[in-house]
Amino acid sequence: MELSQSGILLGETPTEIMPEIVDDVIRQFQTLLPDTDTPETITVQTRPDAIDGECFQNVRHQIEEFGGAQCYGWRVNLLPHIYIYGEFHAVWERLDGQLVDVSPVVPARQGNVVFIRDKRRIYEGRRIAHISAVLWDVIEVRAYLKVLKKVECVDNAIYDAVLQGQNPILLCEQLNELRGELKEAWASLRQAWNSYHKT
Repeated sequence: MELSQSGILLGETPTEIMPEIVDDVIRQFQTLLPDTDTPETITVQTRPDAIDGECFQNVRHQIEEFGGAQCYGWRVNLLPHIYIYGEFHAVWERLDGQLVDVSPVVPARQGNVVFIRDKRRIYEGRRIAHISAVLWDVIEVRAYLKVLKKVECVDNAIYDAVLQGQNPILLCEQLNELRGELKEAWASLRQAWNSYHKT
């Protein structure tokens, strides 16, 4: 993917966003997701009792209250000009067919998000890994995403362990170590980006 040049300097921590409109970057990203539909903009109407990270439960509660169905797919997140990823997600399909995201977004807001329907994958009690792509193709971005993927895998293993009534203490220790690595990888990425844009 091509990088759209920007003079914005990066801060101490990454600030990811959930885009509200479909653009060429997102359309190109969708080609990396087999068996998916064209990206679409859908409305955010967060349930008052919605829990962050529990979209499948949030949608189930919405269906119990209002009817409709659960629709699986990918909610798009990105760090502008650096990387983009899809998180496997569920949204509510109303009786009239309109899709609504009833789960929290970060930062908290109403409005829209970009969603890509998946024709094949479904949630079967285990989290599905994010799919990511670089927008600024340098070694520091790839190194950061590699560590981020490890963090996600361990975080998902902790989630599964808790659901199965197991003690994830060793996994938690591993996660803390990986978060240290992630912080170092971000510092390298930030230095590379800021140096590039200061020249």
